[in-house]
Amino acid sequence: MSEESPKKNNLLLMAYKLVLISLPVAAFVVPLGWVATPYFEFFNGMAVQPKAKAQMTYGWNAKSHSEPAAKADQHDDQGNGGHEVDSHDGGHGHGAVKKADSLPSLDDGHWQSVAGTIPRGFVPHPFDPIYLDPASEMYKAVDPDTGLLKTDAEAYQLIIEAAGEKLENPVPLSRETLVRGKTLYENTCYICHGTEGVGDGPVIGAGRFPAPTSLQDAAILKYKDGAIYQVITAGKGKMAAYRGQLEPHERWMIVHYVRALQLAQNPDAN
Repeated sequence: MSEESPKKNNLLLMAYKLVLISLPVAAFVVPLGWVATPYFEFFNGMAVQPKAKAQMTYGWNAKSHSEPAAKADQHDDQGNGGHEVDSHDGGHGHGAVKKADSLPSLDDGHWQSVAGTIPRGFVPHPFDPIYLDPASEMYKAVDPDTGLLKTDAEAYQLIIEAAGEKLENPVPLSRETLVRGKTLYENTCYICHGTEGVGDGPVIGAGRFPAPTSLQDAAILKYKDGAIYQVITAGKGKMAAYRGQLEPHERWMIVHYVRALQLAQNPDAN
């Protein structure tokens, strides 16, 4: 037997083993690569995404300014376009609106609002500083340096009372409303006000935060719905404003739930 025969047999054995290993690997890798390939290819400067639009066709952009503007004009006829403020309705809706002349412009990466307009979906709040009469007693609650409300000022109580008189809850009371209001209360209010609204939340106590006024307090029981809504919207004292975390209708749902908590603890209260 020649010396080359063992070497040849070893090579054939190695090749056989390599084939046996390669077959199952190929059976797994090839289909995987077939599926993944489109996500690694680039067409027109963007990765392929299932049912995706081409890049720069989502929303407004400088290259297609005229097209979205034309669409906005069409939408305005149905009340869906850019909104120019004509008047406001006391915080219960968008007020009378007129079509804006143009869309916002993009400057240094920030949206610049068109003068005299508000963002779509924005609900004016009549007790924001911008709407207060500078000659009124309520305006004393406005910080002259920042233009923001000083919610610990005595004059702020006048705003709360005025909100109670002017604002009415536009959200119908129902089981679904209370269930949603309870969830929102537990997510945003419970941490300080506690389960029953008496100000015994988990962050309250010695070495932590001071207790807020109990929602079962006699003075708070006299608050009208609009007054509670105002406090949720703009805050009061150490309580922060929640207008940034809660939509207007969500704040009104919490008002409904607060009323339910008060009624549960004070069944004879008016």
